Amino acid sequence: MKKTLDQIRAAVAIQTKDEILRSQGGSDKSKSFPTMVQTNGLLGALAFAIDKKTSRSEAAFYSIASAVVAHLNEVRKQDKSIMTEDIQDPECLAKYLAKTSTPTQFRRITAECLAFLNYLRRFVS
Repeated sequence: MKKTLDQIRAAVAIQTKDEILRSQGGSDKSKSFPTMVQTNGLLGALAFAIDKKTSRSEAAFYSIASAVVAHLNEVRKQDKSIMTEDIQDPECLAKYLAKTSTPTQFRRITAECLAFLNYLRRFVS
């Protein structure tokens, strides 16, 4: 059964919302991650999340990036043109975007990421 992108976004957001960590001070990073993507680009935001995954206080960014990966893999199940392969984690997504994706795919993945983060933010808050 085919689903709309909104259905997929909401389903993955609901499924991953409990896995999203908060920062050490209890701050909800799901609100700042989309701004980071808009300001620094998806690759920049992923690089930050990957770098911070070892810091207990900022592991929240990595958990959000992991939710993005889960979402993109779900979208790919219905539309293989978004990515040519399944992605395992944020590091693999960053490598895919830097080396394999076409400019069209890169823009589409970024747009889909931002649309998904809009749902995730609402369900996590």
